[in-house]
Amino acid sequence: MVPEEFDGANCIDLIIIRKPTFGSEWFLCWSLASDVAVRQFAEGSGGAIQQHFNIGTAMNLVVAVPPPDEQTEIANFLREATSKMDLLIGEAERAMELLRERRTAIISAAVTGKIEVRDVSRTNIAGAASAKKVAMA
Repeated sequence: MVPEEFDGANCIDLIIIRKPTFGSEWFLCWSLASDVAVRQFAEGSGGAIQQHFNIGTAMNLVVAVPPPDEQTEIANFLREATSKMDLLIGEAERAMELLRERRTAIISAAVTGKIEVRDVSRTNIAGAASAKKVAMA
């Protein structure tokens, strides 16, 4: 299953796999992306300079094959879970970008004198740092 954003992309190793007769194509897709399958692919790859995938490895790949209805259930669960994770990752990335922008703005304001930093005592800074350590513990 090639996502639309990869339409026209080149690949040095390409194996076309037909829709499985044993169940869900999405379950097969997730299975091929699993750590177990990736390790088997790595062990079956060869080449001194650039590793190439061996078709024999694909033909002898060992994966669990639950009943078709369970495959569909697993594939649907993984799709939903990864969608949620992708949303959370996006939110975290936006939050980090906002924090970077705020940090830059505060530094700029302090350097240009737009905010007064001379009145901040070392005791207040040390106390704030200690409070952070306690809160994180």
